Amino acid sequence: MEKFKNILKSYNVPELDLVEPVNKLKYQNIVLIPKTEFPDLAQMDFLAKILASVKLLLNENTDLVELKPDSFFPIKNLPKEKPFDIIAFGITPAQLMLNGCEDLHKTYNLTNIKIIFAHSISIYNGQDLQKKMLWSALKTLKSIQ
Repeated sequence: MEKFKNILKSYNVPELDLVEPVNKLKYQNIVLIPKTEFPDLAQMDFLAKILASVKLLLNENTDLVELKPDSFFPIKNLPKEKPFDIIAFGITPAQLMLNGCEDLHKTYNLTNIKIIFAHSISIYNGQDLQKKMLWSALKTLKSIQ
């Protein structure tokens, strides 16, 4: 934490906890989840099934990245030479250093990145309408009819 002193006040400015995506990613498909959700096996099973429905397999063609609530994943640092598809479960646009991407289950197209924001995985448990909306959004993202 850095301290800045003004004539009238003293400010503590926190340093950003950045997760650098470049070194850790093997695939062009990225799934982001909050770190607090990772251990629940039922939720991970649901995640694996919904991703498999659009031919995404964790650790085969899709990277899973856990983000702490106060950490950031700056998508602007992703390599520009290849396209990325990102699915963010329970992650805010601010954590990706984005503004204006507040709608859930909508595909946002950036320069070389397509991204969908979704509820936390636990929200989809027993919510058939929400599951259908997610599945429809994933089909659009992956251009599946």
